Amino acid sequence: MLLSDLQQVKSNLKEKQHARDLYFYQRNNIEFFSQFKQKYKTLSIKTLKRLDGSYTTDDSEMRDIATTYYHQLLSAKSFSEEDLNKRQLVLETVQQKVTHVMAAQLLQPFTDTEVWTKAKSLGKNVCPGKDAIGVVFYLHYWDLLGPLLLKLLI
Repeated sequence: MLLSDLQQVKSNLKEKQHARDLYFYQRNNIEFFSQFKQKYKTLSIKTLKRLDGSYTTDDSEMRDIATTYYHQLLSAKSFSEEDLNKRQLVLETVQQKVTHVMAAQLLQPFTDTEVWTKAKSLGKNVCPGKDAIGVVFYLHYWDLLGPLLLKLLI
């Protein structure tokens, strides 16, 4: 009798904790989306300049202007001086996140040690591919599979 009472209390506590978690989750979602909506309103584009120099506030026309502009800017095969200046202006406006040194490092091929270290750092029950074969399998048979996998990756 005492054991069943303890189990019932434990079950009730789990239910209450679950309900409390759901409440906080819902409240956090409501707060997040209300903040997102406020931020989104301030980030929207209100007007765009047409080719003739006039401005538009129509959403569909602004979408067409932007699409045409960036399509021409980013897909031109031969660049005029004006196009190069526009590209340079866009590149100067966008903050650079990856330095040339970082880019060079990222373009280096993987080493055997990097692949082995990464494989060991994955959870044992993780299945990295669609074949549903866990990491533990690859680690156990690394002597056989390692060289084949490295050929594929390197």
